[in-house]
This record gives sequence, structure tokens and C-alpha cells, in this order.
Amino acid sequence: MTASLVWPVAAHAQTDEPPIPPAVIDTVDAVETDSAPSEAQRRATRRWLPVPAGLPSVVPQQPGPGVVVLPGPTDEIPLSHFAFGAYQRGLYRTAFQVALRAADDGDSAAAALIGRLYEEARGVESDPERAAGWYALAADQGNAGAQSRLGVMLLTGRGVPQNTELAADAFERAAAMGSADGAHSLALMVLKGEGRESEPETAFRFMEQAAKGGDTKAQFALATFYEEGYGTPPDDVAATLWYGRAADGGEPVAAFRYGVRLFNGIGTDVDEFAAAPQIARGARAGIPEAMQQYARILAAGRGAAPDPVNAIKWHILARRAGLSDLYMDGFMGTRPEAIVQEAQAKAQAFVGG
Repeated sequence: MTASLVWPVAAHAQTDEPPIPPAVIDTVDAVETDSAPSEAQRRATRRWLPVPAGLPSVVPQQPGPGVVVLPGPTDEIPLSHFAFGAYQRGLYRTAFQVALRAADDGDSAAAALIGRLYEEARGVESDPERAAGWYALAADQGNAGAQSRLGVMLLTGRGVPQNTELAADAFERAAAMGSADGAHSLALMVLKGEGRESEPETAFRFMEQAAKGGDTKAQFALATFYEEGYGTPPDDVAATLWYGRAADGGEPVAAFRYGVRLFNGIGTDVDEFAAAPQIARGARAGIPEAMQQYARILAAGRGAAPDPVNAIKWHILARRAGLSDLYMDGFMGTRPEAIVQEAQAKAQAFVGG
């Protein structure tokens, strides 16, 4: 069964802020055929949301520091770049007006930005239906990010009727356009059996695409797939590699697991001095198991210089989180009272991060 997105076309008056028709998604009963509909047939079922008429002939300027669109040739710089510049500087109203002009010229990035502004209520009032409409327009023009955002709105039912099958379709189209976010979202849906049958091999394939596209959460998930043999044969070398990449991307749990594998030589050579900083990252992020392991590293001086005060500090924090360690209990019990008191003070002051 297939379904299509149908966007109603409506007239609108020329005003300072031209209204944009809300988007409505209707599920259309499919007509069974011997073959899947072509791209041209699919696009024919969707009437594009119109770009507002009556756009200003002069790009509005905003006083003070910000984005200034100078008159003259700008053939080498798409107008949407000025809109994104305004967005990044917090000049959302300017971003909206400039993006409207760019979208009128068929710039899909500008259409996607307008959708984002409506979704985030920046420079305009929050309007999820209009956001979905602009995302749909940008997606039809080949914008992968907009296609992925449309999938999120379909999945959550924000601005459009919730439909997991259409959401999966949207994510799959985004993935085909090269969106790592779309591939990751589809992999998660396949994992849960939402909008698609649960198939480990398919989940692995899209998770791998997302990971190779730089999605940190997908890199972490792919490492667990390799570690557990989900959708692929177990591979310790690949698991360690992807935990490392996720750690480089700022994922603290991945950093902890990567550090443990470095420390124990799982899928890589033993390297205690490279392992210690990774495990420390997990500890500072508040992961109890990382706190416990880092306490032992500092107590034994393996991979880092011996540091009894901080070893006891991390042990106290891990114990407060519910993890006991008889070895560290004994270590703490044999240290001078001054060291224990200093460690307790440090543990009390710890706020994480």
C-alpha cells in the first residue's frame, strides 16, 4: 500500500507578511498496479505549496550589526546564504524575509529555512502546518534535510496527521538523497518495527550509512551492532573503531566503552595511557561505571599517575550512584585521614561535565 502527500493550493493577498496556506496531509488509498509508481507519478499527486505573492522588491534592512544585502550582482552567492547568515546572527525576521525572496526563485535551502523558522517560532509565530508545507516544497525540490524534517513531523504528528508509514517513506527518500539524519531515523524505525518490518540487516544497513555520514549517535549504535552481532557478524575490531569515532564526536558513553576496550585490548592493541583519558571523560559525564573504573586507574597508577585523592573521590561518587567496589573500599580504608577528607570535599563539590 502506498500513500501520497497532497498539499492544497490557495490564493493569498498581497500584504507585508503574505500568508502561507497551511499544509494538510491526506492519506490516499492506493490503486494496486503491477509496478511501483514512477517518481513523476508520485510528484503529480502532490500539488506544491505556493510561494507567497507580493514579495518586497527590496530586501528589508535591519539597523545595527547584522546582515546587509548590498545591491548589485550576487550571481555567485545564492540569496539563501544571506538568509542563513541572518539566522545565525539571530536576525530571524530578516532571515524570513530574505528566505521568502530566495524561495520565490526556487531555492530549496531557502524553503527549508522558512519551514524551520515556522517550526521554531523564530521571526514568525509558531505554525507547524506551514512548517510542514515548506518542508514538503523543499523536499520536492531535492532538499534532503527538509525531507528528513518532514519525516519527523509525520512521525510525531506535529503539523500533519501522524503516519508512521509515510514517515518511514520520507526518511528513506532523505537517506537516498544522502541524509545521515534520515538514514539514522529510518534505522531506528526499523529497529522498533515502526512503519517498516523489523529487519536487523536493514537496520544495520541504514545505521551504517548514517554512521559513515558522520552522525555521532549512529556511530555509537553501529559500534553496538558490531559488538553484539546485530544484523551483522560480530566484529570486535569494527566495534572498537566505531566506538572511537563516536567518542571523537563527543559521545561520553562511547568514550567510556572505547577506553575500556583500549585498556583491555579488545579489537585493538592494549594502550592504557590512551584508555585513561577516555574513561575519565565518561566519569566526568556522570557515568557510574566510568567513575568506578577511573577510580581504580588512579589508585593503581595504570595509564595515569597515581592519585589517591582523586581515586577516592571517584570511588565515593560511584558508591553514591549505587556501585560498590571492595577493592576501592580497602584502598580508601588504608589511606591517611587527611587524604580521605580532601577526597570527600572534592566529591561534595563535583557537579559533572
